[in-house]
Amino acid sequence: MNHIYSDRDRQTGAHPDTGAIHNNQIGGVSDSGTGFRGTVKRFEVEVTDGNGLQITLINAGGQPLVNAIRILRTDHPLTVTDVTLRSTSALWTRNPFDFANMVQTGWQLRNIATNQINTVEIQFSEDIRKRSADGLTLSPIGSGSTEGNELLTLKRSYRDSNVDTKTDIVSAINFTYNTATHLGRWVFSTGLDDGKYAIHLRAGVNGVVGIADVQGNPLDVDWTNDPGTDAMGRPTWDDYTDDPQRLFTVGNRVPGGTNNEYRFHFAILIGDYNGDGVVKTFDTPSSSNTYSDGNGDGFYNSADTTVRNGNLNDFLPKIGRADLDGDESVDGIDLTIWQTGNGGSTVGEVDGDGDADGQDFLLWQRAFGTYSAWGDPPFLTAAAAYAASVGLTLEDLTVGLPPQVVNVIISGSQSTHDPFSFDTVDGSGSQLASVPVGAADTISIVFSENVNVSAQSLIVVGLRTASVPQIAEFDYDAVTFTATWRLESWAMGDQYLLYLADSITDVEGNFLDGEWTNPASISTTNSLVSTFPSGDGISGGSFSFVMTLLPDIDQNNIVNYTDYYTAYYGEIYGVTGNFSNGDFNGNGIIDQEDVDLVNSFMWLSLQNIEMLVDLNGDLQVDNSDLTIIGSNYGMTGATREDGDLDGDQQITDADLDLAFAQFGLGFDLVA
Repeated sequence: MNHIYSDRDRQTGAHPDTGAIHNNQIGGVSDSGTGFRGTVKRFEVEVTDGNGLQITLINAGGQPLVNAIRILRTDHPLTVTDVTLRSTSALWTRNPFDFANMVQTGWQLRNIATNQINTVEIQFSEDIRKRSADGLTLSPIGSGSTEGNELLTLKRSYRDSNVDTKTDIVSAINFTYNTATHLGRWVFSTGLDDGKYAIHLRAGVNGVVGIADVQGNPLDVDWTNDPGTDAMGRPTWDDYTDDPQRLFTVGNRVPGGTNNEYRFHFAILIGDYNGDGVVKTFDTPSSSNTYSDGNGDGFYNSADTTVRNGNLNDFLPKIGRADLDGDESVDGIDLTIWQTGNGGSTVGEVDGDGDADGQDFLLWQRAFGTYSAWGDPPFLTAAAAYAASVGLTLEDLTVGLPPQVVNVIISGSQSTHDPFSFDTVDGSGSQLASVPVGAADTISIVFSENVNVSAQSLIVVGLRTASVPQIAEFDYDAVTFTATWRLESWAMGDQYLLYLADSITDVEGNFLDGEWTNPASISTTNSLVSTFPSGDGISGGSFSFVMTLLPDIDQNNIVNYTDYYTAYYGEIYGVTGNFSNGDFNGNGIIDQEDVDLVNSFMWLSLQNIEMLVDLNGDLQVDNSDLTIIGSNYGMTGATREDGDLDGDQQITDADLDLAFAQFGLGFDLVA
C-alpha cells in the first residue's frame, strides 16, 4: 500500500491554493467519479499496487503539482513472521515450539529439553520465490533437500568427546513449501541433538541465490538475537533469565539486511527441564512445566525421567570469559580489549581476580579460536571476513584477475652472493632445499600487478624454533610490483614460513590470490606442488610458503661431514668463493665463522617439514595444541609431546609464549 502526500511547493512564495484530484486520475488511469476538491496543502491518496505507480495530482486549474508530491511506501516487505520446531515422530503429540510466542516471554534462548525434534518451519508474510544470483530469474519454490539446503543453512555447536567445542552444518533431508499458507518446512534425518543452533536463511540479493517476493524484492532479514547483559554490560548468552521480552518483529521495512541473511538462534539440551544449562536429577517432569515433556508425547511422567537420565550431567558448549566482547567468539578483538585494560583495570579481566594482567592474557591465548554457532569464526583471512560481512562468496568479489605472487627472491644486503630466485625450483621438493645465499636477510616478493602492500603484510616464523625475525626495512617498487623486506636476526638452522595476508589488494579491490601447496619433503615429486603464479584464480587466499636456511653445501638439507670438511679445508687454504664452496656467512671467503656455523648445526636434518608447536601432527597450530600444553601446565619431566617446547623438561609460560608465536599458522602441503 502506498500513501501519497501532496504539499504546496513553498519555494515559489505562492499562497496556499485549492486543488483537486482531477477525475480521480492516478498514473493516467481515471474513473467517472466526481473530482474531490480540498486544500492542496495536504492530500492523501491510497494506492494498492505494489510496484509504485507514477502518481500525478492535478489542481483545480488542470496543472500537475510536480514539485508538490512526495511518495512514501508504507507496505511491509516480505519477512519472516514465525519460526517453529516440531517432530514428525508419531509419538510426538505436544504443541510445537513456537518462537513468535517464546520471544514474547524472553525465552528464545532457553534450552529446549525435548528430544526427537527434526523439523524447522518458517512462516513467511507472503508468497515467496527463489531469486537467482544475477537477479534476472524468479523461480517458484521447489521441494527436496537440494532446494531446501540452498535456501537455509542450520549450524550447530556441540561438545565432542574431548569436551572441545565443535561447529558443523546439519543438512536437511527434505524440504517443502506451501504456496497457500506461505510455510516452508525443513526436515532433518534424526532428532536434533544437544547444541547451540543458528538458522541462516538467505535473502535473494545480487550475487546470492535466496528468497524474494513475487516481484523480486529480497526478504527483509534484520533480526537481533538478544541475550541480555550482566552488570558489566556483557552479553549473557548462557543465561536466558535476563533476556528481554519483546515482539517477534523481523525486518526494518527495507528489503535485504545485515549479511543478506535472516539469522535466528536457539538451543537444545535434552532433559534440562528447569533451563539452568545442566541436566541434573532435580530436573523433574511436571505438568506445571511444559518444558519438562522430554519425549514430546504430551504427558509428564516416568518416560520423561528416563529421557533425562539418558543425558545426566550434560551441558552446552560455553565460550567462556575470554570472549570479552560477548560475541561468542574468542578472537583478536578480545585481545585488543585485554590490551586496553592490562595493568590493573577490570577491563580485559578474564580469571575473576578483578584486574587485567598477564594471567588473563594466557587464558585468552588458550581459548583463542573458540567460537559457537551463535558467533562467527575468527577469520584467518581478510578476504573471507569481508565476503561474509557482505553476504557474498569470494567468487562474487573477483573482478578480472586478482593479484598473485609470481616469485620469491632471497638475498643478503651484505652478502657477496647472487640473489636466489624460487621460480627456478618451484613445483617440487627442491623448494625446500637450503637457500644458497650466505647472510641472507632480505625477502623480495614479486606480484603479478600493482598492489597495496605494507611492511605488516608479511610474517616470517621459524617452524623448528618458533623464532620471529624482526622487520628492519620495507620498500615497494610500483614499477616492478616488488615488495622487499629486510630482516634482523634471521638465523640459519630452520625452515621458515613466509606468510602473506590476503588483505593485500589491487586497484580493483581484489584480494591477494595466494593459495600455495608446499612439498612435504625435499624428495617430493608430486605434481600437486604449486608453481608460480600462486592462487586459484579467485580473489582471496593467503600465501604460505616454506623455505630453508641451513649451512648445507650440497643442499640435501642434512648438515654432515661433507659440509664440515668443505668449510674446514676452505678455511685452511684461504679459499674464496660462494655458498657451494662453504662461504655460509656471505663475506666471499671461507673462514672460521663458516666452520663454526657448520659445527653448530652438525647432523641437523630438515628434509621434512615439521612445526614445533604442532603437537598433534595436523599441520595446524590451533586450540587443540594449546589444550595439550594447558592440560599439562606445570608438569616436570615433560617431553615435547607433552608440550615442552623449549626443552627444559617443564611446561611453563615460556612454552605458551613459543606456542603463541606459531598460533594460527598453517599451510597446505603434499607428500
